[in-house]
Amino acid sequence: GRSIGGLHESMAHAVMEELTKKELETDKLIQDLLQCTSCDKQICIRSNIKDNLCHVQSLLEKSQIQAMENDSESTKADLMARISRHRTEHQRLSSALRAAVSAARASRETVAEQHREALFAGAASTSVRELRQRGHQGASKALATSAEITESLKRMRQQMAGELSRTAQTSQVLDSSSKTIQHAANETSSIDARTTQSKVLLTRIGRRNFTDVMLLIFGGCIFLTVILYIFKRRIYDKMF
Repeated sequence: GRSIGGLHESMAHAVMEELTKKELETDKLIQDLLQCTSCDKQICIRSNIKDNLCHVQSLLEKSQIQAMENDSESTKADLMARISRHRTEHQRLSSALRAAVSAARASRETVAEQHREALFAGAASTSVRELRQRGHQGASKALATSAEITESLKRMRQQMAGELSRTAQTSQVLDSSSKTIQHAANETSSIDARTTQSKVLLTRIGRRNFTDVMLLIFGGCIFLTVILYIFKRRIYDKMF
């Protein structure tokens, strides 16, 4: 029992050390996020921070299970107290992450605003000649871009026309197939109706045939009875 308890305790301490390491690493990443102005780097750092926080949460759950499995009440109480402090630190780091994201966004917007102001100030200090040259170049680029867009729209229109033509052909084929299927369905319904009528007629003929046979048998019996009666009255009675 003591060896198992010692094993749980050593494992719990190892988890606590890893928790402390991840918390320090997360704290450093949050500081890097506050100092970073690149949008791509901010996204990468924020992703790493979230991964660390998820790992810390997993370690907290694991350490709590190990603490509950410990036989020593004093060790269990000490571990639970440390877990509680780490949970508080996890909450602090989560709040710090949210604040850092907001601050980084504000810093990025401030840098962008300063960049725009610098561009406007530089544009105001340029000469009229440079502005004309730039305007001419911009107009040329705009015309080239407009031509490319027009050509792209033409190609797209041609593709759409081809698609519409193929769609119309497909619709015609489907319409012809639908008519063929409908005709076959009508023929099948007509055959089913005729089959049903034939079954009814065959049933009636069978019943009439049965009735005729019974009448023939009954008539034969009467005929034999009459013959026997005549034979009895004219021949049998005279002889005896």
